[in-house]
Amino acid sequence: MFGGGGFAFGGGGPRRPRRAEDSVIPYNVTLEDLYNGRVAHFALEKNVVCPHCQGSGGKPGTSPKDCVTCGGKGRVLEQRQAGSGMIHQSIAECSQCHGEGKKYREKDCCKKCKGQRTVSAKAKLRLDIPRGGYDGQKLVFEGQGDQLPNTQPASIIFELKQKPHPSFQVFGLDLLTTVQLTLSEALLGFSRTVVTHLDGRHIQVSKARGDVVRPGQLDLVKGEGMMDQRYQDRRGDLYIKWEVEFPPGDWAKSVDADALLALIPPKRAGMPVDAETVTDEVRTQSADINNVRTPQRRTVADPAAWLKQGHAR
Repeated sequence: MFGGGGFAFGGGGPRRPRRAEDSVIPYNVTLEDLYNGRVAHFALEKNVVCPHCQGSGGKPGTSPKDCVTCGGKGRVLEQRQAGSGMIHQSIAECSQCHGEGKKYREKDCCKKCKGQRTVSAKAKLRLDIPRGGYDGQKLVFEGQGDQLPNTQPASIIFELKQKPHPSFQVFGLDLLTTVQLTLSEALLGFSRTVVTHLDGRHIQVSKARGDVVRPGQLDLVKGEGMMDQRYQDRRGDLYIKWEVEFPPGDWAKSVDADALLALIPPKRAGMPVDAETVTDEVRTQSADINNVRTPQRRTVADPAAWLKQGHAR
């Protein structure tokens, strides 16, 4: 609200939250943790209702007085400059009585909690990371967080944050890995371990001679993905993307080119052209595909001079 208008605090007394504020804790995990499951143990401190005064904040036989800061309302009017001479006004919880509207005098405060109504206590938690967990999953410890008098205890929430994996990417329940093959493996077949799975097993793949693997080809291994938490007998799949490593540029100097040409498919013929077609022979150079996807705008150092040269807008 802007301007000098007043606020009506009402006579219903201070409003208290029905539940203490939950604590959300990011927790880094590996993909192996999510695949196999893991148990982690935590020691932490939290606020609990003072057992000495039962959360009243005062000594036995004493009673709190109206807070002089808020006049017993539990809320105060705050003002701050909003620019251009405007004043922004808002209602906030009183910081002196914590919204209670009443406060114990210093000599009447509980000796254990010093009138704060809560004390610090140590607690231990066992975090069970389930098999088939996923990035962003929240594991909730209901009512295990901070306590406040006359409110429901807060919860502690661990949010799983998966670290990047060097071999696998996750897509729902499916896994994707990329495997490098030599040119001879791609053309003539192979039988070898291609990747170590998340549970330590070696995944071996065999390709027969004549089963040519093309660059970028995608193969599927059923049932080797992540486990479904809801249906533990259901798993995703493992996708293998094959990349073929070609020999270095000077490789042809050390082989018999004629013998090689007799073994591999022949070269393609050029495109058919007629006598009137102009053919330009050009030189190529290495390029980055990202330069194609990111258009580059031409810039002019001196736009005024450029326009004087007769270039129209």
